[in-house]
Amino acid sequence: MRRIITVFLALLLVFTACQKDSKKPSGRSDWKPPETKPEEEWTGPTVTVAYADRLDEVHQSRLTKFEKDEGVKIIALDYSEYNTSFNPTAGRDKLALDLVTGTVKPDLVITPSVRETVTVTMLEKKLYQDLTPFLDADDTVNRDTVFGAILELYTADDGALWGITDQFTVETIIGNDTLLGKYAGQSGWTLDDFLDLAESLPEDVVLIPSLSQQIASEIIFGVYGYSAFLDRSAGTCSFDSPTFVRYLNFLRSLPATWEELRAQSPYDDLPSAEKYEYAYNNRLALANRLYVNMGLLTSDSSVFGTEAYTRIGYPDTAGYAFCPTTDWTYMIGAEAENPDAAWKIIRAFFEPTRAADTGRVIWSGGLPVLKNLFDVAVQQTLDQTFFLYFSGGGGAVTKDPEHPFTEADLDEPGFVFDFTEENAARFRELFDSRKVRRIADRIPSEVEAIVTEEISAFLAAHSTAETCASAIQSRVTIWLAEHR
Repeated sequence: MRRIITVFLALLLVFTACQKDSKKPSGRSDWKPPETKPEEEWTGPTVTVAYADRLDEVHQSRLTKFEKDEGVKIIALDYSEYNTSFNPTAGRDKLALDLVTGTVKPDLVITPSVRETVTVTMLEKKLYQDLTPFLDADDTVNRDTVFGAILELYTADDGALWGITDQFTVETIIGNDTLLGKYAGQSGWTLDDFLDLAESLPEDVVLIPSLSQQIASEIIFGVYGYSAFLDRSAGTCSFDSPTFVRYLNFLRSLPATWEELRAQSPYDDLPSAEKYEYAYNNRLALANRLYVNMGLLTSDSSVFGTEAYTRIGYPDTAGYAFCPTTDWTYMIGAEAENPDAAWKIIRAFFEPTRAADTGRVIWSGGLPVLKNLFDVAVQQTLDQTFFLYFSGGGGAVTKDPEHPFTEADLDEPGFVFDFTEENAARFRELFDSRKVRRIADRIPSEVEAIVTEEISAFLAAHSTAETCASAIQSRVTIWLAEHR
């Protein structure tokens, strides 16, 4: 009897908000450091940990274990108590403000994203310690063992490593080689290349799913949006370039909303099974990919039903083909009183979690940033054959050399595929590349607001593409001068 191991190919994101009224951050409602009895006043070492979002069970257990094993009392500054259903990010705003004013000076700050308020504030105000000395002195977590993309992601303009994470996810674009033509096999391309492809495709071929004016920048450029047109270190921008003008005209040609796209597109409103017919018959050129676990790394061949695909990446003149991002970021405060203890906690987050029944290593937040743990994950993946159903869903079976799992074994129409050593080697090389946009290079929210405002006016037919581009260039240039 073949054991079926279900592999979910999507993440369930559960957002909860704490609705307490509090004037001072304290311990979490569902996790607190062990209490010290009144008659046992703590005189030993302490480490202050600040966070504004609920910590998951893994982080909770590691903090508890650290305190027990190290004999260091954790002082938890839980700003999630400021969050309400009306303002679920109030805790982040409050923590960011307290960090800037010096109201709190935590040893360790834990944030849930590389783009949220606390992370951005600590980076821009340089409220962090450079982690490079800690990595240089560590046998396990160091610049040789951590993927290069993650080191680059967290590198500041002055070369400091301002933060780190233990797991990451990756967003990119892959293309059907038959339709990519001369771009097949390339490791990157420009926006002009992308637009040339869009203009050259036959009418019955879909360029990329879900492409509307509303979310075009995210689909085409990834999580860092229009950062490719901004050089903060040089204080310059290129929004008035012929390429950006060309992009604006392309943007105007798209359906305005998802509803309009569904009404106009022969593809986007189809049931899942019929979408696969498009893709498997060379009528879908590109697809966005989000790798949040090893299971999703295996499935690129299932997108177009062939191994003849290219991980072409997002169009970018600098050749940044993919966008790594993270669920958690760890930073040591600039005025930390116990930075060594803070680093030990960070190190504890890197320890792998093993399933109690099988002993297999599991990751709850993405792909491991340590190369040796990625290799462990690869070995655990190579012993499985994966499948998906065209109607939705999928899973994996443990490989049996005497009885290979094939499409004939599926309960309904679908696709069967394996993850190979060659696949793993390509991903390992990709992740170890430093050809990624740094968080420090992201487009600031103020600049994003300028671009969004001017593009909205352009799409409402209030200006030409050239006028729009010129307005953006002028306003962003002024902003850059004011923020040098």
